[in-house]
Amino acid sequence: MEFYPGPSISLATIASPIVASKNLRRNTTAATASSSSSTSRPRRSSCPDEADNGRSWVMLKQNGDIEPLEGESVLLKSPGRVSLELKVPEGLRTPNAKFSVKCDDGVAYVTTQRIIYLATKPTPTFQSFSAFMLDTYDPQPRSGGGWLGFGAWRWKAEARPRPGGGIPADIPRVEALLIFNDGGMDAFHSKYSVMYERLLHARDVTRETGARVTVHDDDLPAYSPPAAGATVSTQSAPVQPPHTETADCQPQPTPDGPPPGYDEAQAQAVEQQFDEREQQEALRDQ
Repeated sequence: MEFYPGPSISLATIASPIVASKNLRRNTTAATASSSSSTSRPRRSSCPDEADNGRSWVMLKQNGDIEPLEGESVLLKSPGRVSLELKVPEGLRTPNAKFSVKCDDGVAYVTTQRIIYLATKPTPTFQSFSAFMLDTYDPQPRSGGGWLGFGAWRWKAEARPRPGGGIPADIPRVEALLIFNDGGMDAFHSKYSVMYERLLHARDVTRETGARVTVHDDDLPAYSPPAAGATVSTQSAPVQPPHTETADCQPQPTPDGPPPGYDEAQAQAVEQQFDEREQQEALRDQ
């Protein structure tokens, strides 16, 4: 996946990070129209929701696999039985403060661009949820909330909706809670954190230097671009021939005269000897 300078940066131009279908029939048509492949379809789900608003959708292939965005690849798929809860963060004032979604069974994904949740049993009211990583904030992995802290591990973060994604326009943030009933939260958070840092680094470099940055999805260290205007040479330095033992052992020519300062040093040494003798004779006469 690559970042480009200026307003064409991919994170700012890809489809909305939180994609919902307030009207399923209308959004299905829009989703199909936005894809050039007739085999792609939006995900439907069977999980009940508590609001009249439709929910986010993720484009799928005919075989049920995620239809990736341009330059996107799936890095992690969690075990099953992951629950999802979406709601308005506490303390956020909005006319739609009761907006909420709940789904008890699904699978969570981490890609090179998004976090994705697909419900196991689709219904017309809820199909899936997705959010771009750089539109998520304050991720909090924590242990279960049961008695003495036992229970399934949870991962919570806030996400910023974008216009046209199906979330009410007067909700600036939503809180997403994933509950990993069969484990897998550590791997999910670890992969999310690595990709988030790389995406953030790439975006910052692009904004500051205008340089084109490639984000790696492997376990290599994050890419560090050269300074603006600098060019990187791929040619290796010329190899110097090794010194041979014969060349190192050649005799050095004998100098024609004494080294610089030799005469002055000799005169100082003779004068010092005379001074020492005079001191010794003076001690004897006492």
